[in-house]
Amino acid sequence: MPKHLIAKLKKALVKNEMIKTSVWTGIGTIIAQLSGIVVAKIVAVTIGPSGVAYISQFQNFIGITTNVATGGIQQGVVKYVAEFNDDIEEKAKVLSTSIIVTISTAFIISALIFLFRESLGEYL
Repeated sequence: MPKHLIAKLKKALVKNEMIKTSVWTGIGTIIAQLSGIVVAKIVAVTIGPSGVAYISQFQNFIGITTNVATGGIQQGVVKYVAEFNDDIEEKAKVLSTSIIVTISTAFIISALIFLFRESLGEYL
């Protein structure tokens, strides 16, 4: 392949925002995975396998609770904000509705967790 074509290809790749974003996302993912492995090892050595199981259960509970508390609308919000990128009025409707749904469901889930904290603590 001629050198001038290689140079053009390199220049195009450097300017391409999608490739830049993908590289940075990949780097972030690698760092997150490595730090997760290090933390898991430290926890396993410190509190043992049963402690890791308890922490995993708690993390799963937090993940499920967070998803339910936000109304599970993240993907929809991203879709419609992207779809209505040029229509400021429609985008504002989507965002205001998502804020109302998120605050409402977070309040309800928080109240339920507070009311059933003892049972949840024993179960988890």
